[in-house]
Amino acid sequence: FTGALLPILVVMFTAMIGMGLQGMLGFKLNNFTANIPIFVAAIGVADAVHIYWVWLLARRHGKNNNDAIYTTLSKNFLPAFLTSATTFVGFASLIPSEVIPIQTLGLATATAAVFAFLLSVLFLPALLAIINPKIAANESFNFDEDETHMPAWAHQYSDFIINNQKKILVTSIAFVLFFLAGFSRVNVDTDAIKMFTEDMEIRQSTTFIQDNVSGPANFELILDTKNEGGIKDPEFLKTVEKFYTEYYATHKTVHHLFSILDIVKRFNVVLHANDPSFDAVPDTKEMVAQFLLLYSLSLPQGMELNDQMDVGEQYMKLSIQRDMTSSHVSLAELEWVETWWGNTPYGAHVNGQMSMYTYMQENVTDTLFQSISLAIVLVTLILLIAFRSVKAMLISLAPNLFPIILVVGLMGWLNIDINMGMAIAGVIIIGVAIDATIHFLVKYRYAREKGKDVHNSLAYMITFSGAAIVFSTIILSLSFSINAFSSFIPNIHFGVITASALIVALITDLFMLPAIFAYFDKDKKTK
Repeated sequence: FTGALLPILVVMFTAMIGMGLQGMLGFKLNNFTANIPIFVAAIGVADAVHIYWVWLLARRHGKNNNDAIYTTLSKNFLPAFLTSATTFVGFASLIPSEVIPIQTLGLATATAAVFAFLLSVLFLPALLAIINPKIAANESFNFDEDETHMPAWAHQYSDFIINNQKKILVTSIAFVLFFLAGFSRVNVDTDAIKMFTEDMEIRQSTTFIQDNVSGPANFELILDTKNEGGIKDPEFLKTVEKFYTEYYATHKTVHHLFSILDIVKRFNVVLHANDPSFDAVPDTKEMVAQFLLLYSLSLPQGMELNDQMDVGEQYMKLSIQRDMTSSHVSLAELEWVETWWGNTPYGAHVNGQMSMYTYMQENVTDTLFQSISLAIVLVTLILLIAFRSVKAMLISLAPNLFPIILVVGLMGWLNIDINMGMAIAGVIIIGVAIDATIHFLVKYRYAREKGKDVHNSLAYMITFSGAAIVFSTIILSLSFSINAFSSFIPNIHFGVITASALIVALITDLFMLPAIFAYFDKDKKTK
């Protein structure tokens, strides 16, 4: 019961502190920061489970409560500190982002990593000292650090790793190469309407409008004639008319274009007895001015053309109604528009909510990939400083890059686009998955420093960290898997990808990492 309650208290208190700080700092909840409680669970549960697990082992093997607390802190303080530091820098890498919700997410989760560490090494041991849970002793193996007597299953595990080390490494390398090949097929893209499942009302309504009414997505194109009163110039309007023709012909996503050009051409037809041959731009600037004046006089009192042009009649708005498409298609369309107008004497700039959203999707994804790169660099520096060994640093990083390589490569082979959900998952994987590697590496190095051979060091490592790592990974995977029931596709992708990657990271840490130890360390004495 205490094993369930105490780590949960650490998670709850960390979440309360994190969310409370968000409120005190005036940050609002959004579709990114709404996931903070799940991130906090990922951050807070790992160290708490490790600390409780070693305390439980010590109590089961004859140590009193105070000695068990000392034992668990002496074995877990360094790895807990390192895992918290790597998690902190992993999420802090989001803070430089110019997208405020992502910046807020990075700040909140990085802060939570600090408080989760403090609660794990201060609050949890203090609570154990106060309540002193009764644990029945079970002398199945000698708990003292200098003894080589570990449980039988731990020795069987060591034998399996040592006897199959080459097979494990060759298989791991083969998988890495296969999934690396999938990188060439990866596509970064986001489709706004497809972010929602088909049963969601917003997707059904948008699809109905798109199929039966008009394009639900709008681009607002601001055209600069370069001269005051230039909107009335027939040459400018004929250029706009040519743009209409080429836009309709080039882009199948467009439903309707509208600007002052339509008003002028319509008045030209009406004032010539609805003769279709006059469906064209008038020949003189004065005629255009007369048509616009007539249209202004026909509007209800108080309404003018200021929503279509500026007071100086230099800038004109052109509205583009189009389908909801992926960000990749939208960006290509925006680039085409600006390139087309760049080859004319006039200027153009695309505005509007949809263009802003299109650029934001790309900025978010690019920012997150930059954050992943920054996180890897910072984590590398921390490991290098902590272990003072390039070899130990490389050993720590290798198993944790494997889950990212596998997930991204698999998405490439399955032709699944990388979107915001995947990009966020990458930061989580870097920040959380490396925790197990650090615990294993610290325990293994400690055993080697005590003079144990590779076999007994692996047994020591799996005894004091194996169960905690397995349990915490299962807890985290189940926590993130809850997102699979969301109606928001990026959340679904985030949950499934993160849970899968954590399981892959667990398998990697249980087999690939110790195989690396066994193959490269042999039985040399560790300095």
